[in-house]
Amino acid sequence: MDRQDSDDIMKFLDGMASSDDVLFGFLDGGNHSPEVYPDTGSFAAGEDSYAENDAAGCNSDENKTFWLEQEQLLQATLYRTSSIETKIRQAAKQALKEVRSEGTQCVCRRPVAGGCRSCLRGEVARRLREAGYDCVSCKSKWRSNHEIPAGEHEYLEIVDQSGSKKVEIRVVIELSFRAEFEMARGSEEYKRLVGILPEVYVGKTEG
Repeated sequence: MDRQDSDDIMKFLDGMASSDDVLFGFLDGGNHSPEVYPDTGSFAAGEDSYAENDAAGCNSDENKTFWLEQEQLLQATLYRTSSIETKIRQAAKQALKEVRSEGTQCVCRRPVAGGCRSCLRGEVARRLREAGYDCVSCKSKWRSNHEIPAGEHEYLEIVDQSGSKKVEIRVVIELSFRAEFEMARGSEEYKRLVGILPEVYVGKTEG
């Protein structure tokens, strides 16, 4: 029912990311269809079928409640943001809008027509630096384990010390955040949850 995948979203948004280990590789497992209960045609089996259908109805109500709670929790988490995150989010969106409007030229070893994600991030980072932010492109790698395969992910990071206490704050920028959670085999409930996510994610890291 995609519950594990919804947990992945909430864990990330709840501050599980760090500048050294930002994990964007998510499993596409757990997309199970509701069980189909067989009808044997016998009277006894019919009684069992009624009982099973009642249980299925309870499970359906429980499932609806679960996804409703997830949507409410996600909305509350997304609204919980600091002034520096809001400021950087606005700057990142503006930079991304300008880059897309003007277009990017891929300068990779094997150029991609219309530009690639890496070059897009690089151009957005450059514009953010011009706007006064200490922005760099970062790459996070992780090893495989029993839950996820090995992989890597690129993202932007801004180091900010503009607060009154001059404490170093690291802020992660993901330019295609929603797309990282989209799954072709996700349930309708999961797809609705993903639809709430912003395209551009900006959030402070923990640790």
